[in-house]
This record gives sequence, C-alpha cells and structure tokens, in this order.
Amino acid sequence: MFRNGKYFNGRTFLHQQLGDDLINELKICRIRQNKYEEDGNIFNRDLMFYSEEYGVYKTLPSKKLNAEIRRRIKNISNNRQREVRLYIEDMAEIKDIKFENYIATKNVILDVFNRATFRYSPDIICTRYIPTEYNRLQSECSILDKFMNTITCGNKDIENLLYEFIGYCLSPTIFIHQFFIIIGEGSNGKSTFFKLLTELLGHWNVGNTPLNKYGGRFELAGMEYIAVNIGDDISDKALLETDNLKKLVSGDPVKVEQKGKQGYVIYPTCKHIFSANTMPRVVDTSGGMKRRFVAIPFNADFKKNGDPEILNKIIEAGGLTVLMNRALEGLQRLRSAYQFTMCDEVLLTTEEHLKEMNPLAIFNDMWLNNEFEPYESPTAKEFVCVPINEVVANQYYKFYKDFCKQYGFEALGITRFNREMKRLGYEKTRCWNGNLRGKYVYALMLKECANSSK
Repeated sequence: MFRNGKYFNGRTFLHQQLGDDLINELKICRIRQNKYEEDGNIFNRDLMFYSEEYGVYKTLPSKKLNAEIRRRIKNISNNRQREVRLYIEDMAEIKDIKFENYIATKNVILDVFNRATFRYSPDIICTRYIPTEYNRLQSECSILDKFMNTITCGNKDIENLLYEFIGYCLSPTIFIHQFFIIIGEGSNGKSTFFKLLTELLGHWNVGNTPLNKYGGRFELAGMEYIAVNIGDDISDKALLETDNLKKLVSGDPVKVEQKGKQGYVIYPTCKHIFSANTMPRVVDTSGGMKRRFVAIPFNADFKKNGDPEILNKIIEAGGLTVLMNRALEGLQRLRSAYQFTMCDEVLLTTEEHLKEMNPLAIFNDMWLNNEFEPYESPTAKEFVCVPINEVVANQYYKFYKDFCKQYGFEALGITRFNREMKRLGYEKTRCWNGNLRGKYVYALMLKECANSSK
C-alpha cells in the first residue's frame, strides 16, 4: 500500500487525522433544516459539504466521500476507508441555517425578502442554488411579456398570481398553505410554463411526483431539498390519501423513508403545482383540504399559432433574469398581503371544482372504474364492481356506507341517498328480467341500461 506519511505513525493508521482534514477542507457538516429539528433526526440524514462553485452546501454522496479519501491515499483498504467515513459521520458538526430567506443565484447570494446580495461564503449556510443570474436592473423582456399575456388570455390578475407563485418557489420558507392545479385542455401553454419554471429554478430543484403518489412510502424523501414539485397532466383517478399533501403544503414535519435506510423526518419547504385536463376526484372534502386548493384556468389555445421555439427565445433574450425580478416582486406582494392575487375567474374555477368533490359522485365513479374495495372483506382483492344496475339497491347503499366509513364521510340517509342518486342520473327502479327479477336496482335514467323498468 502507498502510504501518505501524514496519515501514518509507523504502521498505525491515523484515521482521525485524515477525517479531520476532510472535514476542514470540504466543510463537511450536518445542517439543521428547522430550528425545532432534534439532533437525533439530523443524524439519520446525509452529510453535507460546501461547494465553492455554487456557493451552497450540497449532499455529500458516499461515492464522493470515498473518492476524496482515495485521492489522499490511493490504495487504502476498504476497512480503513470505512473507518475514516464512520469517524467523519460521528464528528461532523451540526450547523443551523441562520437566514432562511437566502438562496444562491448564478452570481451572488440573494436575500429573497429584501433583495440584498452577498458574495459566496461558507459562513452563509445556504442549500438552494438557482442557476439564473440576478440583475435587479434587468426588468424588460418583450417576448416573456407576450408569452405570459397569451397563456393567461390577457388576465393581468392571473399573470400576477403566476409571478407570485414563482416568487414563492424562490423562497426557502413556507408561509402560505396552498397548492395549485392548472385546469385546461389541449395545447394551452401549461407544459411550456412548467419548462420555463424549471429553467429558472434548475432541474435539480424540481420534483415530478404525481399527486396520487403522495401517499407512497418512498416518494416523499426526494422533496427534502427541492423548490417545487410539478405534477404535469395528473390522473383523474380518485385521490384517496391527502394527509401527506396537506402536511407538505403547510410545511409540517413529514416522516419519509429511503430504500435500505432508516426513516427520518423532513421539514419540507417545496411548493406544489399540478396540471389536469379534468379535476381529479378528491375523496377528502374537509375544510382543511378546501382551504389549501386553488384552481387556475388556462384557456389559451396554441394548436394553430404555437411557437415551438418560444422557450429558447425567452432564454436567449435574457428572460430568465427578468422572470426572477418579476417573481421577486410577486413574492413581496405575497408577503405584504399574505394571500395570492385571486381574481373572479380563479375564484369561480376553484369553486366549481370544489363542488365536484361530492362523496356520492366520487363513490359512483370509483365503482364504475372498479376502484372500490369493501372495508373488511377477506376477498377484497378479488372484489369486482359489476355494473351498478346489476347490484340490488339496498346492497349498493350498504357499499356506499362502507365507502363513507373508510374515508370519513357522513353517509346520507336512504331518502337523501335516493334523491342524490336521481340528481346524478340514477333512478331506483324494479328489475323485470334476469337473476334480479322483482328486485330494485339503480338504473341510468337514459335508456342505456338493459335492466330498465317497464
């Protein structure tokens, strides 16, 4: 073995000396993400190191640490390498983020609240790097103006709302507890808007976890350091689990897991925006869910007049720096009012989609899509939702009450249930053929059902 004399005393390997040198040279540490975070939780997360190139503290992967060890002792054994690594994990200092409103841009450290700037320094504990140059004097970009005006159909309030949301993504803090779903069909500009947001923030600051995966075991760990999670074209299937979504939107601590590692708690600061052609069926209709949800209409149509190079043109014209300035102005408005700009069109769209969160309508849709499973049936995995008009009415009502029990709804009484089913297009009627002859079923009032009443 080649031996660096600095790290050996005769045949004795001085693993502490090598560990201390690496800690000092790479500024290795652990970072307390939230002032309430306990030390025990911090030790379950990754080590961090300071990147002079980007002015931020970044996650230190095991491979990079091993490479740094071998760079100093080329032929070090795996056991001694592990000895150094364990020493560093034990001795790395815990550092607090003193200024939560700091981010690193391409050229300076920026206070996103008062727009003060500083040179890169390891003394400033910052973990978010934005690959866009900050220049407060650069405030005009006509092609950016045209794009934003087009996707909002000339609605300045919606345009301001989008700038405020982008500004909120720049902020490494949570102080408004809302998430957004862009609603609109076809080529309406939402995908280009998401790409523009990703170019501004950097792809490493953007997650793409679908809304219906927020209840998964391993999906949430990736949200620890990102600025925003974008769910493009989310499914219209029923959203059954919303507890994590509400916690993430509010910045509450969330327990996460990574495969092969011990679970730990994160204090998320990422924001959440999705897009959908039609509103997903949200089973949770609680006040907490409704307060957090905002629907933004995107009604533009780029099918005929879309410019496939618009994103590149905005970037080449310096539009990202201008976008950052507009976003920071939006963030200032948001902090002053503590609410997003809400015009009548946004409020009406949101209210319309909240009305669609009808538990009985959701149950009917889940049944039709074979998504419902009885609560305590030992054969639940084999359960098949046959057509509604092939289920005895009383049994269908029992399944509905089972559904309400599972998801915390208050079930309608049978009279109101029948009335609401009729409003949704189903009438209670007697079947006159087949195995259900003489029994009541719920049949579509349109004559599409084979078992309609005579």
